[in-house]
Amino acid sequence: MRPIFRSPSPIFAIFSFFFLYSVGLTTSFSSNSNLSNCTKTFNCGSLQNLSYPFTGGERPAYCGPPEFHINCVDDSPELTVKSLSYRVLALDSVAQTLSLARLDLWNETCTQ
Repeated sequence: MRPIFRSPSPIFAIFSFFFLYSVGLTTSFSSNSNLSNCTKTFNCGSLQNLSYPFTGGERPAYCGPPEFHINCVDDSPELTVKSLSYRVLALDSVAQTLSLARLDLWNETCTQ
């Protein structure tokens, strides 16, 4: 007795996988108009040549996670985390550390 269903050849399966994978890749990038903007760096005050994971300046928001968006206010870099804003005092890209100061305590160190 012959089987009713015949499995597809391995070549057909491989071709189908690559076709579906390539369609998924091309459609996932269509909403981001120009990914080449993600290679740009930006400067803000003492912080120079900021790149991934930070966004800000000419680096669009889609080039990194939203938690790492730096606003440059009067040449002072500011980072907002969970609705609390911080001034970025230093960034060590080798050690991957940030030195931050709370903006609400910048001029007034006593809380009410």
